Amino acid sequence: MVMMEEKMEDHEIVRSMIRFENELINQRLTWMATLNGLLFTGLGFAWGKDDARGLIFVFAFLGIAVSFLSGVGLFAANRAFRKLYDWWQDNKPSGYKGPDVIGMRPMCEGFGSWLTPWTLLPICFLFGWIAILIINVKVLP
Repeated sequence: MVMMEEKMEDHEIVRSMIRFENELINQRLTWMATLNGLLFTGLGFAWGKDDARGLIFVFAFLGIAVSFLSGVGLFAANRAFRKLYDWWQDNKPSGYKGPDVIGMRPMCEGFGSWLTPWTLLPICFLFGWIAILIINVKVLP
């Protein structure tokens, strides 16, 4: 007996794609926070030691790189998420009565799109590492 595969509906496909983008955002945030935490811990041990100034520069540059690259990846995932949601809104069947593909409409437009953890955290870490780099150059002997 041949089993027929059930065709996935558009809402199921979009929902699974949004779920995948959310998983990517979660993974990238976790990696960014973990790596920055390790770098800040190393910085705490090295700070104030006369022979560790070069190491502080290395930590700061690595922190800048991790934050910037994570930010790029998070921005891309957020953009894909918004495109999927916009596609669903444009192509939702007129008679569709089921649940939306996400629980709450995302803050996609304007200033609100910048008020999400996956947008703000990479920027905060980036500027934090830049500040540490500047302090290391100007303050430490």
